[in-house]
Amino acid sequence: MVVKKNLADLPKASKPARLPSKNPVVVNTVANAWFAQLVESGYLDFPAAIPELPYRASSAGTRCDRAAWYALTKADETNPDTIADLWRMHLGSMVHEGLGPVLASLSWGWRPEITVDLRPGVQGSAHVDLVQFHSIANDAPMLKVASRPAINADGDPVLDRWGKPVMEHQYSDCIDDGGPATRWLRPDEFDADVERAVHVVEVKTVGGYSFKMKATNFQSPAEGPSFGHILQGALAAHALGCEKLSVAYFSMELLSPGMAGSFADDELARFTAEWHFSVSKMQPIIEAEHARIARLLRMAEAGVLPAREINDQDYPVGAQITIPQNNSKSPWRSTDDQGNVTGGGTCWFCGYCRFRDRCIADGDALAGDDVTI
Repeated sequence: MVVKKNLADLPKASKPARLPSKNPVVVNTVANAWFAQLVESGYLDFPAAIPELPYRASSAGTRCDRAAWYALTKADETNPDTIADLWRMHLGSMVHEGLGPVLASLSWGWRPEITVDLRPGVQGSAHVDLVQFHSIANDAPMLKVASRPAINADGDPVLDRWGKPVMEHQYSDCIDDGGPATRWLRPDEFDADVERAVHVVEVKTVGGYSFKMKATNFQSPAEGPSFGHILQGALAAHALGCEKLSVAYFSMELLSPGMAGSFADDELARFTAEWHFSVSKMQPIIEAEHARIARLLRMAEAGVLPAREINDQDYPVGAQITIPQNNSKSPWRSTDDQGNVTGGGTCWFCGYCRFRDRCIADGDALAGDDVTI
């Protein structure tokens, strides 16, 4: 019998690196053509739900006071999104656009892209991804009963931001002895005299790694949705007088069957996750954001630059970024009333800030609690 020699200890053959070309032709041509079309489409100029109001709810994720102040004052961006940043953002937008007709087809009172006036709490507005409406008269879901193409004052068809015709609709609770039908409504409108919001949903697309961290116990206990996403939905739900809020994530990459199976029995858990919140229980964070934005607007009107103070549940109250960095490791610290350091660490905000160079040039400023205007 021939005994084979054990070769397990021998070094394994290594494969040569196959790095991409330093002079790409096709991908550069395609990417630059994509970027040119993106700019021409108006994607970069997407207006606020109510353009004349300074605050937009999508800014709820801006947890640094200084960055929020720059946005409120419409300061010029010194570090605008790069083409790579826009590629990442537009991937999510394409998923949203693809889901648009699906959301619009939902029944039982669900309607997408509703415009919400956040006043009097905040001088701002929001586009809400999905809202369920019930009849005020009968507390029954509002259903679409009639549709027609929307036209402007000149009789021309109304087009959406993608150049597609806009339809307008009429809704009713479809109960024989029910209340009146709504007036004719564009997709982003609702009729407060006839219907009321009962459920607000924020729909977000995220990358695969982020989805793992938020929805699974991968590496650490599931983080849940981003605080900014929760707050964005909560502000809109509060303004609508709505008690139910859901934050829904759609991942752009799939979890493995084994990982998804560790916490759910549904195939959909490989790319979807949902969290439910009571708006009344979130009143403290809603009121805190109302006060924060009101303070920043007063400072903007007075021309007072705020400190780089962080307002986020993951950081101590009063924590401030000390030295903005072009990466995910900008140092922060918190102090007590006597100026003694009580905490510190690093945060990622500055690495993605569109005003980073301006912020560095402007230097330090007063903390929010030191400003009495």
